[in-house]
Amino acid sequence: MAKFKGQGITPIAGRNVGKSIMTAQAVERLIDDLGPYKLKLSVIEIHDESYYEVRPVGWMHKDELQWNDMITWVVDTFGPTAKDGVWTPGQRWYCNNARFYFKDIKDRDWFVLRWSA
Repeated sequence: MAKFKGQGITPIAGRNVGKSIMTAQAVERLIDDLGPYKLKLSVIEIHDESYYEVRPVGWMHKDELQWNDMITWVVDTFGPTAKDGVWTPGQRWYCNNARFYFKDIKDRDWFVLRWSA
């Protein structure tokens, strides 16, 4: 179970709802609490579209089998992506340069939940 070191409740008011509530820092802190793998999160542009980037850090080169398990899980869960990777626009997800890129934040969140537990 995650331990949160802060106190109190932050009220939700105005436009601070939906995606803006859970900032990248909050998700990263949750991942830090859950472990065992570190996942860095960011948002980037691919073919003029926003994608949610997940970069496994610190363990991938030690455990190539785990990396292959991640790729297999993503294909089984979200379907295959283009064979030429990021060169085909509009894909649901990509895997390139030791990173995963998801078009939908919900896909990214499922990946984070699966691989941070």
